Amino acid sequence: MWLMTLLNICLLRANPQDLPTSTALTGVAVFLYYVADVAAALAWVPFERAWLVAAVDTFLLCGLAHLALKIQRRPERTRQTLMALTGCGAVFALAATLIGSVVPGGATSLYVSLPALFWLLTVYGHILRHAFDVPYAAGVAATGTYLFLSFIVVGPLLTSAASSS
Repeated sequence: MWLMTLLNICLLRANPQDLPTSTALTGVAVFLYYVADVAAALAWVPFERAWLVAAVDTFLLCGLAHLALKIQRRPERTRQTLMALTGCGAVFALAATLIGSVVPGGATSLYVSLPALFWLLTVYGHILRHAFDVPYAAGVAATGTYLFLSFIVVGPLLTSAASSS
């Protein structure tokens, strides 16, 4: 049931508050995000580095979402927000990995990467709009801020791995 809700969130047909407030399911979603992130990172770096890249990215996503909800005094929304962000992120990472394995040029293709990035902005913006109870544009701006910070933090791990290979 919660997996179907995650897919519906990815299609903008459901909201994070439609998810259960289960700590165990949130943990499962975070774990699935991490595993999918490792698989996606393998397109760029060897396994020895992919697990670290995924761990840093997962920690950053969860940490920033938790911190922002705490600052906004909405800690009761943390589990559903984390489940929505990581669950939908896992769907995106899995889709990118699958597309990358069958499309020439794969996940690195601009024709695949750019639309996926815009859809991720759309979905995460949708999730954060509901989590923070702000206008949609603010949710997209928060998503853009996360993506920028992720690029700054995770980017060097990808480039230092590529140059040391």
